[in-house]
Amino acid sequence: CAVNSAALVPDCAPIADADMEVFDRMIAVSLRGVLTSMKYEIRQMLEQGQGGAIVNVASINAARPQPMCPSYTAAKHGVVGLTKCGSIENAPHNIRVNAVLPGAIETDMLVKSAQDRGAPLSSFADSISLFGRLGTPDEIAEAIVWLCSDQSSYVTGHSLAVDAGYVSR
Repeated sequence: CAVNSAALVPDCAPIADADMEVFDRMIAVSLRGVLTSMKYEIRQMLEQGQGGAIVNVASINAARPQPMCPSYTAAKHGVVGLTKCGSIENAPHNIRVNAVLPGAIETDMLVKSAQDRGAPLSSFADSISLFGRLGTPDEIAEAIVWLCSDQSSYVTGHSLAVDAGYVSR
């Protein structure tokens, strides 16, 4: 199995004011990085001939974009697209490709994002979590482990939202 998790702190500008250097860097890290990793992971899995599982970490922004994050949102939508493409191409080789879409998870990146917006960290939990709390990195890891395991052997091309119900609103 392989896990691809690459991200930068989301941008904080409307599309009309988007910084193209920020956009190019976001795409290079968060999208091209995942594509490059998948390319070599799939080649290795094909060479071994025993199938495999790839999990890409996207973001809940790929399912329900937040305003003021155009570069981040575009990159994470791209990761979901790569996930779907990879699943279709590689299902005949028993290689499953899925994505996890974390919601508001208590990480350094979320803390930095809140600071950039001048918002208290608790505002993220209040606004995008039906549970009223931030998620933990362990909760994301458990979803990834499940998608890598044989317990999810009939799952491919899926984007699993681990978001305390944010996309259901």
